[in-house]
Amino acid sequence: MFRTFLTACLGFIAGAVITYLVVVVGTTVAWDILDVHDQDGGGAMALGLVIGPFIALFGGIAGAFLLPAWAARRRRNTPPQTDEQRARDTCRFFIIGGAVIGGIVGHQAAQFGFWLIGSISYDSYWKVWAIAWLPTLITALGAIAGGLCVRHMMRPL
Repeated sequence: MFRTFLTACLGFIAGAVITYLVVVVGTTVAWDILDVHDQDGGGAMALGLVIGPFIALFGGIAGAFLLPAWAARRRRNTPPQTDEQRARDTCRFFIIGGAVIGGIVGHQAAQFGFWLIGSISYDSYWKVWAIAWLPTLITALGAIAGGLCVRHMMRPL
C-alpha cells in the first residue's frame, strides 16, 4: 500500500513537471516562431506563474493515476525475485542512500569552505567559474565517495 502511495506521489510530481515544461517551453517556442513580442512581460509571467501551474495540476493528477497502474501491471508480469536478487537490490538501496548522504556532506563542506575563505574579489572570469562550479563538483565527489564507501562496507567478507 505504501509503495502505491509513493508511486502515486512520484507520478504526480513527474506528471506536473513534464506538463509544466511542455506548456511553458512549448508556448515560448511557439511565440518565438510566430514572432510574438511580450513588451511588458505580463504574458510570460501569466504563463509561468498561473497558466503553467494550473495545467500542471491536471498533468500531475493524470500522472498520479497512470504511473501506479503501469507499475502494478509491470509488477504482475515479472517473475518473483530470488533471495540473491533481493540482497542485491537492498545493497543498491544502501549505496544510493550513501551517495545521497555523501553528496549532502560534500555540499556542506563546500559551503563551509566558502565561509572560511570569506569574501573573494571577482577580478577574473575564472574565479567566478570556480566559485560557481565548486559546490557542484564537491557535491558530486562526495556522492561518489559515499556510494563507494557503502559499497565497500556492504561487500561480503
